[in-house]
Amino acid sequence: RSTLFPYTTLFRSLADPDSAQYLNPDQAHAIIEETATRLRQSGVPHVSVTGCTATWGRPEYRQQLSQQRADAVATLLRASGIEVTSVLGLGSDCPGKIHDLDETGELIESLAASNRRVILSAQ
Repeated sequence: RSTLFPYTTLFRSLADPDSAQYLNPDQAHAIIEETATRLRQSGVPHVSVTGCTATWGRPEYRQQLSQQRADAVATLLRASGIEVTSVLGLGSDCPGKIHDLDETGELIESLAASNRRVILSAQ
């Protein structure tokens, strides 16, 4: 079972897609706390957290940014009492990735936004 946390919900607006900082920390905390409550109520003992990015920049940078996004969500989950078993940044190589480049190699922002996310996998 997986739960998606879209980048646009938890992280900075699309005007600054190169960040793992929350646009609205209070909203991010509330979303994570609500999810933590649902996880506890469903008896999920622990989760893994995977960060994802759009296909922009160097692969090393995308991996680093995705790790930062996963770490940010994992920190809030742990603070909410959820056991996090792994935290991984996959860059733009995430499951369910949408091809977000046009035929010239330019980023299509509307598609790239879908790739900026954090995936929680219940275990």
